[in-house]
This record gives sequence, C-alpha cells and structure tokens, in this order.
Amino acid sequence: SDPVNNYMDFSNDSCMTEFTDGQRAHMKGLWADYRKAKGPTEPPAPTKPPTVAPTIQICGEGHSEFAVDFTCDQHGEETTWDLVDVCSGEVVLEGGPYSMNEDVSVKDCVPDAKYEFTVYDEYDDGMCCRYGEGSFEVYYKQSKVKRGSMF
Repeated sequence: SDPVNNYMDFSNDSCMTEFTDGQRAHMKGLWADYRKAKGPTEPPAPTKPPTVAPTIQICGEGHSEFAVDFTCDQHGEETTWDLVDVCSGEVVLEGGPYSMNEDVSVKDCVPDAKYEFTVYDEYDDGMCCRYGEGSFEVYYKQSKVKRGSMF
C-alpha cells in the first residue's frame, strides 16, 4: 500500500515527501527512455541577466512609487519618454536621451493620480531588434504595468 505522503497522490504539496520503491523505479525508467529519445543536448547560449525589479521606496502620504527600467538598443540617443498626469495634462517626469546599449533605472515618488507613460523613438523603429535587444518595464505602486520594445 502507498503511503499518504508520497509525490504521486492528490494530497497537499507540503505532504508529498517520498516515492515508493515501485514509483521510484518507474520514474527512473521514464527518464532513461526520455533521455535516449532526446539524445545529447547542447548547453544553452549565455543570456543577459534578468532585470531586477525596483526596490521598494517609501513615498509620503498621497504619493506612490513610479519606476522605469530601460535596456537601450544601439541608438539610445533616439529614446526619450514622459509620464503625464491624465487629468491635468502635466508632464510629471521625463527622461532620455540615453547612450548606446545603456541600462537605465529611474525611480521617483509621484502624486497618486492616473498617468500615461509614453516612450518616443526619434526614428520610430522601436528598441528591438534591428539595432540591438532594447526593452523597457514600467512599475507603479510596485506592480509592473507596462513593458515593451516595439512601438
């Protein structure tokens, strides 16, 4: 009889702590068959480390954190952006232009409001992929609200 605390039942994950001898042999056989069918694998190509989410910034009452992370393409000098208060039309924050392949992180406290974030590219060809692997991520109140590279 199978124990209650094994990996192949329908109990809560925290209860799954062991395989029975039959389950162990079955899984090893499946893995061996899978590896034979797949053959040797190539190691993955090195990738750029992931962008770290912004750290939490303490904003005063009535204000929240806004953050944007850019990885510029080869033409960072074409990239600018702004954050506009939708109700007042006021540009609250803006940035750019940047350098070639520059990584940029901007964090600031802004009044609680509804905002529109816009990225501008002088030549309208975006940040990816013809001239590098550029992208951006926007955070408001510690939540990712927008990301992109083609616009």
